[in-house]
Amino acid sequence: MIQLLQKYLADGCTPEEASRVLQWLDTAEGRDALQAELERDLAGSWEDESPASSPGIWTGIRERTLSRRTVRIGWRRLAAACAGVLLLAGAGFWLKARYYDTITVHSDYGMVERVTLPDGSVVRLNGNTTLTYARRWPEGEPREVAVEGEAFFSVRHTVDHQRFTVHLPDQSSVEVVGTEFDVFSRKELTRVVLNSGKIRFRTRPEALPLALQPGDLVETRAGAAPRLQRRVDTAVFDSWRDHLLTFDRAPLKDVITLLETTYGYTVTLGKGVPLDERFSGMVPSNDKKLMLEALSKVFGLSVTQEGNRLHIEANP
Repeated sequence: MIQLLQKYLADGCTPEEASRVLQWLDTAEGRDALQAELERDLAGSWEDESPASSPGIWTGIRERTLSRRTVRIGWRRLAAACAGVLLLAGAGFWLKARYYDTITVHSDYGMVERVTLPDGSVVRLNGNTTLTYARRWPEGEPREVAVEGEAFFSVRHTVDHQRFTVHLPDQSSVEVVGTEFDVFSRKELTRVVLNSGKIRFRTRPEALPLALQPGDLVETRAGAAPRLQRRVDTAVFDSWRDHLLTFDRAPLKDVITLLETTYGYTVTLGKGVPLDERFSGMVPSNDKKLMLEALSKVFGLSVTQEGNRLHIEANP
């Protein structure tokens, strides 16, 4: 199959051979082989392109400490033959792209970034979130982006009802035409909350879509069926856009996860810390010192900070 893959990448396959290759690329063995071909091709393309003009996708994804990093990819013959399949190794998912010149934006820990997409749609990125999209979308073609982290989308409706799809790391996706929604995907949890309009959520590309109405929330965890909630308070899930953290009976363990994944803290716990204790309320998120003081008071905890390390103790 390796020789057939190379033949496919050279645009020399018959329709029957191409079908065999595409089926093989849906397997782990096929994806590993394609990744190896991508790395070899990109390594060769770097020899005659300056790092400043073409840093490459692997560098762009790995150097996530840089805020709003833009990556321009020179796919050359591989892209032309590969029919628009782009492997995002750092994020762990596949993104089909019609145009091979893509942009990757990453927000720093604790920062909120605003990104305007080629169609005028706007995306707000919460801290430690990566967004990837094509530099341009032709009329009549699907608009596709990929997200790892948390983002709020305000999707512009087009006159030709151009579909807009958000791909997530666990292979789930959100399909819309024009709407506003919040998407969260970290570790084993994926959550989508619809503010306005209509969306369809898929747990896998081949799965039947789940239709959401405004105020609906759907969550998926690894190995579990999707959980749908109706008429939730959407402000609880997207208040981070206004530099506020809103909690609605949130357990302390979820707050600690937020501190680690969105703000980049390493958290250690003392004895007796009530991880299942729940809290409702709001705390500021754009001032880390004030945020930690507020969390300390509402949960009745002692929080000691040393750089990016937090130690939490239960008050006597």
